[in-house]
Amino acid sequence: MAMVVVMSLAMIGLVVDWAKANLAISPVAAIYDEEGGFTALDGADGVAISEIFGRTYAVVTANGFDSGVQIIDITVPVSPSPAAAIFDGVSELIMMHGADDVAIAEISGRTYVVVTVLFDDDGIQIIDITVPASPVSVSAATDMVDRSTTRDGPSNVAIAEISGRTYAVVADRYDDDDVRIIDITVPASPVPVAAATDGVNGFTELDGANDVAIAEISGRTYAVVTATTDHGVQIIDITVPASPVPVAAATDGVGGFASLTHARNVAIAEISGRTYAVVTTGDSQHGVQIIDITVPASPVPVAEFTTRGWWHGAGGVAISEISGRTYAVVTAIQDDGVQIIDITKPTSPIEVAAATDDVGGFTSLAGASGVAIAEISGRTYAVVTGSFDDGVQIIDITGLADPLPTGTAITGAHSRSGTVTATIGLDTSEILHDFTVIVSCGGARTNITSIDMD
Repeated sequence: MAMVVVMSLAMIGLVVDWAKANLAISPVAAIYDEEGGFTALDGADGVAISEIFGRTYAVVTANGFDSGVQIIDITVPVSPSPAAAIFDGVSELIMMHGADDVAIAEISGRTYVVVTVLFDDDGIQIIDITVPASPVSVSAATDMVDRSTTRDGPSNVAIAEISGRTYAVVADRYDDDDVRIIDITVPASPVPVAAATDGVNGFTELDGANDVAIAEISGRTYAVVTATTDHGVQIIDITVPASPVPVAAATDGVGGFASLTHARNVAIAEISGRTYAVVTTGDSQHGVQIIDITVPASPVPVAEFTTRGWWHGAGGVAISEISGRTYAVVTAIQDDGVQIIDITKPTSPIEVAAATDDVGGFTSLAGASGVAIAEISGRTYAVVTGSFDDGVQIIDITGLADPLPTGTAITGAHSRSGTVTATIGLDTSEILHDFTVIVSCGGARTNITSIDMD
């Protein structure tokens, strides 16, 4: 239990607004390029998790000198092992120069990775990893090779399952300012089916299209796309993949959206029957924008989160559900760290944990970029790529606990000045450091003078 002693002037109706604690998360493993058999982690960037035959794998892209993909067995998180490495120009893998993002697709009982590729290759590579130790290239498509209109510098990719078919939805932030929808139901023969281009047919927020996430709402399928140059988000109805429809756009500084500057990445969260887009941005003051997209045609800004101390904003984002609460795990490539935000109450996001490179045993977070969540043996892990460390950090985040209470009334003397003592029911066993309580008393100035832990 936590005993909070509060000194207040004109204390009337004092209420604890919320309590926050930096809670226990722990580094369980760090791996690096050219160590322990890992050979394709130079410039580690994107990451995705796959469950194959009872084992858990992290698939990591490398867009440095390695130009490839590393498949890592993380079934035993404290002892990750290399399963395979894939390089540009080797074993018919012609499309790995500048491997950027990666997504997993399950098709007809087999497991595939779809990799976006930058620089000279400008395309996507589809690889069968059903046997993780023996990945097989099944197809590649580029603007230059087969004019499938597949990419001119693609950035990120998401997978959508629609009417029994599988699609790769690819964002292009470099040249085309568009989103492409590609039918990969037959992985060996990807077919482009549609494109949504900035400034065409009502699409207004796709300049610098960077990331894309898929949301299923009321029986329809939507692509939520961030636009770095437009400083905004485009919501696209792709229920009929051949005919994508713009349904809404959100722009920084318009309609209450205050934190979409250089919108970067996006993840979807389902909370209490509503759907939210969690967007990371280059805003140095408010690096995360939470948007209610339950009614896709009318997105509503519900909160901005201050990424404390991150002067370059936020980068990657992944959503995790732990013990009935919802968390956003956010990375910062320039600030070498990870923040974990409780968004269970989307209007009041709360930071509950943070990790910084070379602090507290975290050693592979320099240039923290991609992040994915893995559930293994009843525990939850965040797998984070460290682009500058050429490595991967595995973090156990199972210890995240409920940062309650909220709205707890404090009873005591209502004198003009004096001391009021309140007992807050908070299990302190998970607290790592920096327990904080914020109080309000009808606008009067309030000072917390001491906190005692029983």
